[in-house]
Amino acid sequence: MKNLKHTIWTTLILSFICAFFVSCGSATNRNSRILLDSGWSYSMEDPIKDNFTLKPLADGEILELEKVKEIAENGGVGEIYLEKKFIVPSQLQGRDLAVYLGRVTLADETWVNNIFIGKYGRFSPKEFSAWNMARCYSIPAKYLHAGENTLRVKVCVDGEGSLGANMFIGLLDDANAVATRENFWHSKINLLFAFFMIIIAFYHLIIYIRRPVDKENIFFALLNFVSVFYILIYFIYEIPDLPRERANFLLYQKIFSSGLPFFLPFLTTSFVNAFLKRKERKVMLWIRLAFLIIPVLIVLFMPNYPALKKITAPLMTMLIPPMLYIIALLLKHLFQKDWKVVPLILGFSPLVLCFALDLILHNALKLDNVPYFTPMGWQFVIIGLLFIMANRFAASTNEAEYLNTHLEKEVKDRTRELSEANTELEAAKFRADRDMDLAVHVQQSFYVNKAPIVDGWDIAYTFQPMSGVSGDLYDFYTDGRTFKGLGLFDISGHGIASGLVAMLAKVIMDRKFKEGYKEPLNHVMDSINRDMVESKGDIENYMTGVLFRFTGNKVEYINAGHPKVFVRTANDGKVVPIMLPNSDNDNSGGLVGISGLAPSFKVIGFNLRPGDAMLIYTDCLYESRNIEGEEMTQDGVQKMFSNVTGVTANDKLKDVLNQFNSFTKGVPLRDDLTVIVVQKK
Repeated sequence: MKNLKHTIWTTLILSFICAFFVSCGSATNRNSRILLDSGWSYSMEDPIKDNFTLKPLADGEILELEKVKEIAENGGVGEIYLEKKFIVPSQLQGRDLAVYLGRVTLADETWVNNIFIGKYGRFSPKEFSAWNMARCYSIPAKYLHAGENTLRVKVCVDGEGSLGANMFIGLLDDANAVATRENFWHSKINLLFAFFMIIIAFYHLIIYIRRPVDKENIFFALLNFVSVFYILIYFIYEIPDLPRERANFLLYQKIFSSGLPFFLPFLTTSFVNAFLKRKERKVMLWIRLAFLIIPVLIVLFMPNYPALKKITAPLMTMLIPPMLYIIALLLKHLFQKDWKVVPLILGFSPLVLCFALDLILHNALKLDNVPYFTPMGWQFVIIGLLFIMANRFAASTNEAEYLNTHLEKEVKDRTRELSEANTELEAAKFRADRDMDLAVHVQQSFYVNKAPIVDGWDIAYTFQPMSGVSGDLYDFYTDGRTFKGLGLFDISGHGIASGLVAMLAKVIMDRKFKEGYKEPLNHVMDSINRDMVESKGDIENYMTGVLFRFTGNKVEYINAGHPKVFVRTANDGKVVPIMLPNSDNDNSGGLVGISGLAPSFKVIGFNLRPGDAMLIYTDCLYESRNIEGEEMTQDGVQKMFSNVTGVTANDKLKDVLNQFNSFTKGVPLRDDLTVIVVQKK
């Protein structure tokens, strides 16, 4: 890795030095140039043949030959002959010269005084563009006349066609130096980067094969491979025997120049996700695939190169959402202070800077002879990411070596720390268990442990706390063998806090019920609510529940946000909920114990005849689920009470619990369960 970094930096430094010396041309050479940027004529027929016609070519048309009238009428496709007359100045006469034509699109063949001097690219039917190669053809002195000379260039136009900017005829060394500089920045430097990207790709592919868990390596390798093929058109003529004779330029452009750009943001996003160990939602993956597949399919179905070129610019707008998504990902992790993202932001910054530079130079200032820096920016991104990956790999290696060297000590230290932590946890658990046992004992001493025996009523109940301390509160109010009332409440929350609130509520309710026995029942509930708010202070727990008062056969009842109470009639076994008059609910009051809330409790009065029974319960009974996840529901509770066959209150309670246990078999209770059956004798 160290040698690879050294090689890359050496190459870059040498490249800049070479570019500097190549660009330092002689002022004398520049002053003796024959400029060719204007004064061209054109013909659609070969001028060597008879009866050809030359027409003047506007200066701007030389950069957009596809817009010349005869070619434009043919869909921007054709071959055009460009001709320029020139006179060799006295200081250049008798010397070997060269013509510099810049980068010609797509292909050209060039003559001086009807003598062929060079060509680049291929014409139809085996058309292939050499647009990125600067044309520099030597002109031996013997080919030139003392008077007027003719330079003729045949250009292949297929949706685009042009000669380069700043063309001239000059001394051989001068023209070669300019062409060499141009080819270096547009072609050779891309070849150098492609060579290094292939090495980088195989290097990280090997790392991934050896360590598949680090998926960023495979995405980085693929990024390098795709980048090499994408920039291949820049230097394809630098490679011997390329392009091959049978290579199809349209298919090549579809796959490499127009299709591969959509793979780059897709792979880049995958690389960022893998680098940040980020799990992507499937819907985002499918959206990213859509932005990859749709434009590639559109490109592949283009019938010809002009159509492909026409669709390319608007199609490239589909690169914007994936690029914005990458930026959003990076910024999101930066705002979350995930500092692993900082190297990535720095690594991608050259691309952003070069893209902005190209917009200024080519779009704003229209400097067409200046090279495009965005591909170079992407290559610097690859190098930056290489350093980032190398740094991560080195850090992982150092950590592994450290752990390997200090493993035994680390194990001992961690074992000691775990042992100490375990001792503290056991001590804390012992204290918690002791406190819980105490809380359970105190709470159980507050609650009655069996149903009261009273005249005229048969009572049965079950109380099953989910854990030691319960948030369910039940109480029976009696005077000797006279049954005066019943309360069942459920404290919000779980654990010791709700259990303590339940004990506090029991004391308050017992006192208030006895003090207000002759007062309206809603006044009693109001008093209980006020005392609860004052006594529990800022504790957030509140209560729901039901409060009953019995006088002979008459029953008074308040429901404060609690489940329905069902009555089963003795004569026909019909089960109905107790409801407010002219209402479809039985919720006759608000929640109890909430500061700032003034509930209005309403009393429901009804009579129970001998044999009639009531089912009163907490929400665990109807909210519990079976093994399929189905809830019992209050309708299910009503059905269970309808199905009981027992005669006594205890028999009816057993029937309900048997049905409930059968329904919830295999599923543990997740709340406190209290069920009460009260039956009039």
